[in-house]
Amino acid sequence: MDDSDEFLIKRLNELSDKAWKNSQYLFTDFLNESQLAIYHSIEKKLSPAGSTVYGGYEGAERCMVRFGSMEAFGYEEGFPIKCVYVQPLIAKFVDELNHRDFLGALMNIGIERDVVGDLLTDGTSCYILCEDKIADFITENLDQVKHTHMKCSLTETIPDQIRPGTVMEETQTASERIDAVVSKICNLSRSESVEMFRTQKVSVNGRVCENNTYMLKTGDVMAIRGYGKFRFAGISGTTRKGKLNIKYEKFI
Repeated sequence: MDDSDEFLIKRLNELSDKAWKNSQYLFTDFLNESQLAIYHSIEKKLSPAGSTVYGGYEGAERCMVRFGSMEAFGYEEGFPIKCVYVQPLIAKFVDELNHRDFLGALMNIGIERDVVGDLLTDGTSCYILCEDKIADFITENLDQVKHTHMKCSLTETIPDQIRPGTVMEETQTASERIDAVVSKICNLSRSESVEMFRTQKVSVNGRVCENNTYMLKTGDVMAIRGYGKFRFAGISGTTRKGKLNIKYEKFI
C-alpha cells in the first residue's frame, strides 16, 4: 500500500467519523475503481453513520461515497451530482470525438479529474457527470473540443442508448471458481488465469481479488484488466459430462 492509499483510508475514516459525530451527510469526490476497492476493503470498519456509493446513474464506474443514512440521521440527502450535456454548436462541422478528447477539453479549462465522474459519449456529443459545484463553470466555459465548437446545457436525463450496455454470453466451466471462469472468458490457460490474480489484475464488485478460488455468485461484477468487465449471471445447466453452462454479461 502506497502513501496515496494510506491518505485515502485516513480521509475516508475522517469523513465517516465527522458525519456520525455531526449527524451531517458528507461526500467524497469521485473515486476510480482502485480507490473504490480501498473503500470497500474498510467499509465494515467505518462509523455507524453508514455509507452509499453512487455515480449519477446505475452502473457508473466512477462514483462518490456518501457518508450518512436515513437510519442514522432521520433525513435523506441526495448526491451533489449534476449532468452536463455537451453537443456540437453546428452539427455539420463535427470531428469524430472520443472519451479522451472530452476529458482533455475539461482539463484545458482547469477542471480536476476527481470532481468529474463518467463521461458518456456517442462520438460527437457527451454527457458529463460532475460535482454540482463545478457544473455551471463547465457549462459556461467548455466551448470547444479539439476543433469542434460546442454548446453545453444541464440535463437530468441520460439516454439509455448512450449508457454502457451489455451482451449476454455463455461458456462451459468445471465450476464457479473465479479462476476457471476467467480462464474461459479470456481464453487463458489456468496458470495464466492464476497469474492474473497474483498480479492484482482482477477485481470483484470494485475490490481487488487475489483469491483465485473465490466462488462466484450471481450478480458479481468482475473487472479483468486488459479484457473488460463482466457480470456473472449464474448457471443455466449441466452438460452430460458434468460441466457447468454458465452465463455472463459482457459490458460494451
